[in-house]
Amino acid sequence: MKSPVVRRAVSSSQAPSLQAGEKTIDQLVGQQIRLRRTHCGLTQTGLGKRLGVSFQQVQKYETGANRVHSSTLYEMSLILKVPVEFFFSALPNPIREGPEMGPEWARRLAYISTPEGQILVDALRNLPMPVQASIVGMVRTLARVGGPAGDELTHPTVERVA
Repeated sequence: MKSPVVRRAVSSSQAPSLQAGEKTIDQLVGQQIRLRRTHCGLTQTGLGKRLGVSFQQVQKYETGANRVHSSTLYEMSLILKVPVEFFFSALPNPIREGPEMGPEWARRLAYISTPEGQILVDALRNLPMPVQASIVGMVRTLARVGGPAGDELTHPTVERVA
């Protein structure tokens, strides 16, 4: 199975074309930066000030438009209180045994990185474990009824009597 991760090319003329579901390493690292920054309640401006860069620079790190230097990544790990390895946790590990990160995992991670995903995860974590289990069961049932993501829920048709 082909990895959904594409290494970033040295120049734009060498840039590989991305297939659906593929992300560059820089984009996946940026996604992790955004995930942790929002979890810590920091704005791009707030993180930028602590790093000594503009919010636009933080935005470019998070989108993968600019590569993060190792020293900056280390500073981010201290500010965001995570080990440096956290920023690489979305990448497949060819040394580790087990399945590689597939497109489905990348989609999950992308959703969790959104503001809505963060709200959902935070709210769910604040509930007692039995309530969490009930909600997860309900959501699974709704997903089966609704079909693939993006489909409207199916409703039984009612014939009109004239």
